[in-house]
Amino acid sequence: MASNKLLNFCSTKIFSLPRNFLVISRDYSGSKRRLMEQRLDIPERPKRPLNAFLRYTALIRDELKEKFPEAKVPELCRLYGKKWAQCDPALKKELQDQYRKDMLKYSHQVMDYERKLTDEQKMVIEEENRRVEANKKKNELKADWMAEISKEWTKLPAEKREKFEIEAKKLMEQYKNDMIDWEAKMIQMGNLDVIRRQVLLDLKDKTGQEEKKR
Repeated sequence: MASNKLLNFCSTKIFSLPRNFLVISRDYSGSKRRLMEQRLDIPERPKRPLNAFLRYTALIRDELKEKFPEAKVPELCRLYGKKWAQCDPALKKELQDQYRKDMLKYSHQVMDYERKLTDEQKMVIEEENRRVEANKKKNELKADWMAEISKEWTKLPAEKREKFEIEAKKLMEQYKNDMIDWEAKMIQMGNLDVIRRQVLLDLKDKTGQEEKKR
C-alpha cells in the first residue's frame, strides 16, 4: 500500500520537473532559506536529515543511471519506488534506524540554534516567514487565475485569438522601444543601477570594440 502511494505521488506530482526528484524539494527549500539567512545576516539553520527512502535512492542512484541512462524523471521515479518496495528488510531497517538517530540529533541542534537566536533575529525570521507565506498564497491565486484565463482562451474562436495575438505583438514591440528609449536616458544621466544587466554587457562590448578600432 505504501509503495503504491509513493508511485502515485511520483507519477502525478513530480513528472513535470526537470531535475532529479530526490533533491527537488529539499534543494529548493534549502537554497531559498539559505539565501534568506544570508540576506538577513542570520546564522544558518541546521539541515534536516534525509529520510530512509531518500537515503536508499542515494545508494542506488548511480546504478540506475548506468542501467537506464536515457530514463526521464517519471521513469526514474517509478524505478526508485519499485526498488524501494523490493528492498531487503534488513537494509530498510538499518536506513530507518539511521534516520531516527539523525532526527534525534537534528532536534537537539534545532533547539540549540533557536536558543542562540536574538529576539531581533527571531522577529526578522517571523516577518520573513509571513512574507513568504503571503507570496505563496498570492502565487497560488495567480496560478488559479491563469488556469481560468487559459480555459477561456481555448474557448475563443480562432479569428478572435488571432486578433488578440496581433494586438499583443504590437504592444510588446511598443514596450521594447519605450524601454530602449528610457534606458538610453538613464545611461546619459549616469543611473546605471536601473539598467538591465544584458544591456550593460552589450554596451561594454560595444565600447570595447570602438576603442579597439581607434
